[in-house]
Amino acid sequence: MLSNISKRPLFFLLTVAAILQTVLIVFYHFNGFFGQDSYEYLRITYSLNAFYGDGTSPAYTVYPIMYPIVCSIADFFFPSTMFAMQFVSMISMLIAAYLLVKIIKLITIEAKHAHVFVLLFFVLSPYILRFSLIAMSDMFCIAMWLFTFYYSLRFEQKTKLKYLLLSSFFAGITLMTRYPSIVLLLLPAFICLKTIFRTKQYLFILPAAIAALLSTVPDLIIRQRFIFWNIGSEGPAFSYDFFADQFSFANLFKSSFFNIDGWQHYPTPNIVFVFFQFVHPAFIFCGILFLILLIKQQNRHRYTFPLLFTILLYSLFIGCNPYQNNRYLMFVVPAVLLVYYLPFTNIIWSIKQQPKLGYLLFSGVFICQLLLFSISFQKIVFYNKLEHTIADHVGKLDKLPVYTLSIDGALLAYNPNMEIINLFNTHLSEGDVQTGYLLYNPNAFSKQFEGLLPEINYQFLQSHTRLQKLTEFEGGWELYQIN
Repeated sequence: MLSNISKRPLFFLLTVAAILQTVLIVFYHFNGFFGQDSYEYLRITYSLNAFYGDGTSPAYTVYPIMYPIVCSIADFFFPSTMFAMQFVSMISMLIAAYLLVKIIKLITIEAKHAHVFVLLFFVLSPYILRFSLIAMSDMFCIAMWLFTFYYSLRFEQKTKLKYLLLSSFFAGITLMTRYPSIVLLLLPAFICLKTIFRTKQYLFILPAAIAALLSTVPDLIIRQRFIFWNIGSEGPAFSYDFFADQFSFANLFKSSFFNIDGWQHYPTPNIVFVFFQFVHPAFIFCGILFLILLIKQQNRHRYTFPLLFTILLYSLFIGCNPYQNNRYLMFVVPAVLLVYYLPFTNIIWSIKQQPKLGYLLFSGVFICQLLLFSISFQKIVFYNKLEHTIADHVGKLDKLPVYTLSIDGALLAYNPNMEIINLFNTHLSEGDVQTGYLLYNPNAFSKQFEGLLPEINYQFLQSHTRLQKLTEFEGGWELYQIN
């Protein structure tokens, strides 16, 4: 039944995914931006556009800049930079879905239902679908890793230099998109090296290394003063991880942390959190069922254990950091799905003689996934609309400095000429404070930043200036006039 959904399964898969993305963007009126990271990527992209235009030195950032580079190139083809960035994420998900199907066909004998599997459990995965609509580097990084893995498998099969070069090139792009991806790159690197030594094609190593290095050149050129170590005054180019000094095996067993973002409290310790991608419905629907079947069944493809080892290694690496972020777990969802494909086929075979049951299950999973997505996406949409509302309101005030944090990226995105004084980076003292506005969220920040600069600065403004409350916004944000 499921194999008859379309005579052109890949076309069917990508068409459904593209239509779904478009409908959701229109329905939610969502432009792809919320929080801090997306606006930081926007700032970098604007900076790159200026660099291309008049040679202005790009602004420094600790973020990897391969995604903004691609976004700035895409911007040439769209009237809106924001949409160009969102479009890159959307296309990345379509590419990732296509590659997942191709990889399943390479590593399994029975791949007839691969497009259905990818549609139900990748395209419709609440977190995957959500981040395909958000202007962040996550989906682009996933697509680049899948390119790397796919071409490593092709190299293993055909031992052609072009596949090795492509795998190496995309490995470099993956790394320059998200630095933690280096752990995931160990598997395709192992496959390529094993193939080289098996076939004694040792001369392939040099061009492969050159291909990997070439993919890092744009990042190195644009950073200019920063090549592996600090030659300037703003910090090293590759110091992406703010929490490197707190990286510890002990973090696996903690659920509360004090880091650069203040106090963070989570319901479960990291050792539990980092394996959510196996069973949590926001990542993979029916994950528990697939895991049980995986443990019980005997037929596994030859990459099951290498993939499981890679997932384990990456998960432990993430768990050793003093924070929890679902975005980081999302990177291994494709690897988990590759492991879960054979358990899925066992379910298909069990219902093959019951077409009505097959249609019912397909429809049920489809609807449940969309419901789960809607639940997970509501918070994102709420913050997106709230940022718009606050930015519009503050933008209509007198052109005075605004003291704030966290929301400063959104304010500058919609009001480029606004003067922002970030309470996270500034230690206020008498004589420093100007007449202006204070935009703060005391309910959210008082505990999170207890003893840190944001809360210290907020208390200073309360005691050393006259604060006149102008309005309150949803989510606990308050706007004051500083006199």
